[in-house]
Amino acid sequence: MGKMRMILLGAALTVGLVMSACGGDDDEGTGGTGGTAGTGGTAGTGGTAGAGGTAGAGGTAGAGGTAGAGGMAGAGGVAGAGGMAGAGGTAGAGGMAGAGGAVGPQAFTTAEVQQLFTVGCGPMCHIEGPSQPNLRDVSSAIGLASSSGLPNITAGDRTMSYLYHKLAGTQADVGGRGITMPLGRDAYDVDTLERIGLWIDGLSARR
Repeated sequence: MGKMRMILLGAALTVGLVMSACGGDDDEGTGGTGGTAGTGGTAGTGGTAGAGGTAGAGGTAGAGGTAGAGGMAGAGGVAGAGGMAGAGGTAGAGGMAGAGGAVGPQAFTTAEVQQLFTVGCGPMCHIEGPSQPNLRDVSSAIGLASSSGLPNITAGDRTMSYLYHKLAGTQADVGGRGITMPLGRDAYDVDTLERIGLWIDGLSARR
């Protein structure tokens, strides 16, 4: 699947570069939203930029270019969170990079999240009850109301998930209280917290 996505990335970039070469925009020009910019140019959201150019969120940039969140960048390029970068490129959190490239943190699987909570939370608390979700089965916390008014886990949105805020230490910002989880242990590091956040962001609302 990863190889196929990278093949599709290459095809998309080829089309984008052909459009850049054949379109009416000048080299180093600027294309608006959905527009096309030539070599070294800048294209807006959803646009296409040539080699060394910059494309906005969801856009496509050629070799050495930069694409925003969800965008695609060619060989040696940089893509934002959830984007795809070619060989030697860099992709943000949850993204994909080709051979020799670098990627940001990837989402935990449900099994990996369950292991974290089983070790860090299950033995001391969160066995069951309305104020403490049963984290021996983390899936049971999806959609379950918390004392803050937010669900403990909102599928697809970490910012609306009270459990995430408790892990991040931002529970007071959303009407919560108490100390940062896990109780009696060191807070999770930035990478671990991001991977939990990506797991929540990737959950389907249909369990």
